[in-house]
Amino acid sequence: MAKNRIIYLGALIGIGIFFFDYDGWISQLLFLTTLALPAVSLLFSLPSLFSTSVKISVSGKCPRGAENDIVFSLSGGALSLWPLCGIKARVTDLIGDSSDIQEIILTNDSPVTVHIDTAHCGVYECRIFKAYMYDFLGLFRFPVKAPKTVSVTVEPIPVCPNPAPDFYSIGARAMKPKPGGGFSEVHELREYRAGDPLNAVHWKLSAKTDDLIIREAQEPLKLTVVLTVDLSPDRELLDKALDRLKWVSDKLIEMEIAHQIRYVDENGQQVRADVSDKAELDKLIKELMSKPIRYGRRSMSTDSIREADWRWHIGSTGGGGNEDE
Repeated sequence: MAKNRIIYLGALIGIGIFFFDYDGWISQLLFLTTLALPAVSLLFSLPSLFSTSVKISVSGKCPRGAENDIVFSLSGGALSLWPLCGIKARVTDLIGDSSDIQEIILTNDSPVTVHIDTAHCGVYECRIFKAYMYDFLGLFRFPVKAPKTVSVTVEPIPVCPNPAPDFYSIGARAMKPKPGGGFSEVHELREYRAGDPLNAVHWKLSAKTDDLIIREAQEPLKLTVVLTVDLSPDRELLDKALDRLKWVSDKLIEMEIAHQIRYVDENGQQVRADVSDKAELDKLIKELMSKPIRYGRRSMSTDSIREADWRWHIGSTGGGGNEDE
């Protein structure tokens, strides 16, 4: 815009000198036309100013390594009247605590694509902090409507730890007698004890054994299942840890086992999050990847979690171990 103003000012000075040196209608017409050009340009640009907005198209989440781009374009009414639109946007890698400034020039038929590096897991935030429209001559600029912030979540790819967790040890302790009896799809057979209701007697089996056998209703035992994970500032190691965390948590969700995920945040505080379905898991992983990971963070492997009935720890290298307590 500064270049256009200098060019216009130079043209105006040159035509002004011609106007004062040459007394004729041509010099008058040129001088008046040059003086009027900014007003005319501004007048014809106003419809675009009130109808133009910046549009951002992007997939909100994708697996690590997949193609994903932020596409900037213009939308609105008076397409034929659109001049140039300038944008300044900051793309920030939240987990890596780094950012890049993008300067973009848009026209009505030329969207601009900004590539997102999806080589590593993380949340990438694009924030527009300047969006302005030029008039036709490029002498004036005005702010235009634009979305302030969009984000892209690059998700981990589930990978089974080696060795794999022993999920059967959870199932072995996952049932208990249902207080008061009643309906249940799972039952355990045992000998009759004084006070047992007669409607719980398994009469066919009792007739075969000559002893009263009780069908005791069982219900799931609510165990404290905990996944702990160390978060490394090394992106390769972090990817491995998140891949294995997602795999283990997905399997527990498929088994309908509610569990808790614990890690140490950027302030050195232990974070505890309850997970019972995939939506909660996705939300937790996004929150985890929205904060910077710094060196010197405390390892979860040194934490004593005495209340856990079953625990699986994922180290900073992505490896795991069953620390069943």
